[in-house]
Amino acid sequence: METLVIHIKNRKDSELIKKFLGQLDVEYTDYKDDLQQLPKSKFKSTEEFLSFAGSMKGQLISKEHLREISWRKRNR
Repeated sequence: METLVIHIKNRKDSELIKKFLGQLDVEYTDYKDDLQQLPKSKFKSTEEFLSFAGSMKGQLISKEHLREISWRKRNR
């Protein structure tokens, strides 16, 4: 069995290809159905999500400081 992934921009073409595939001995999955199975966000609102953006506020997070910390951990 082979897997073929096709991205179709035009909905009309998509329907035509599905109709064609229905006449062949193939299985196909509509990716749109897979998107509905993605887990929901743990945040209840956009505001709640944005409130986490400042969680590192007041902490030293320069790249030099982060490198220093990671090298210390690496050299242990």
